[in-house]
Amino acid sequence: MPVSGYIKLLGNALKANPDTRWSGILSAHRVVETESGYLSFNRDRELLALVSDDPEKGYVYGHVLRVDPEDQEQASRSGAVWAALLLFVHERLDADTEDLLFQRCRYWIQTRGRYSPCHAQERDDVFVMADSFEEAVAALAEMIRRFDYELRLGPRHDQLDGETRYVLDMRCFSAYGGIMASWDGTDPASEKGHEPCP
Repeated sequence: MPVSGYIKLLGNALKANPDTRWSGILSAHRVVETESGYLSFNRDRELLALVSDDPEKGYVYGHVLRVDPEDQEQASRSGAVWAALLLFVHERLDADTEDLLFQRCRYWIQTRGRYSPCHAQERDDVFVMADSFEEAVAALAEMIRRFDYELRLGPRHDQLDGETRYVLDMRCFSAYGGIMASWDGTDPASEKGHEPCP
């Protein structure tokens, strides 16, 4: 059997068995939106974008969500209630359904704190407050157009040139609250007996 025949044979076997699937809707589409998100205030609209999924570099996601105008310092200052942001998540976010994807997003970000903020050079590089969902999505699109993994990761000792400004943008905490995983990758919530990932 020619090589292409083997590839076709294996491909058909993989397609026929749902237990062999490894990717979910976010891997397939790179952007997923829901009308009823788990991190958005009052379960409003939410959007998640897979920006970078290099297993050696880490996972970077773009996120749009509605924040609570009463509780969020960012919202109360500007009147805007939609946040668009980039962040590192220490776990791969994906699922076979939209609802399960956003449940897992809430679990790994808010419940387990397995995320880290990004570095920025300008104020709107990784976090923007907007007046509408559409404006927040446009702001996220601009962040993604300018995305540079090394700049968002921050400086390494050998990269400090004295000219590039690196600011660890902590505003993501105002959108998510809760805890964040430590820099060494350990999970401070692991001893609190959290339910397993949905």
